[in-house]
Amino acid sequence: MGALQEWRLIKGVAKDVPLRVIFTGVVPFLVASVAAIILIMILPEIALYIPTQMR
Repeated sequence: MGALQEWRLIKGVAKDVPLRVIFTGVVPFLVASVAAIILIMILPEIALYIPTQMR
C-alpha cells in the first residue's frame, strides 16, 4: 500500500480530524517502538530471557 493510499484511508476514516492531529497522536507510539527495537539490539538478553526459562 502506497503512502497516498494510506493517506486516503486515514482521511476516509476520520474525516473531521486534521491529518496533523493524527500524526501527532502516532508519534509517541512510533518513538516507543523505535526505542524498544534499539534496546533489544543493544541488550538481546531482554528478548531471550523468557525463551531460555522454558527449558
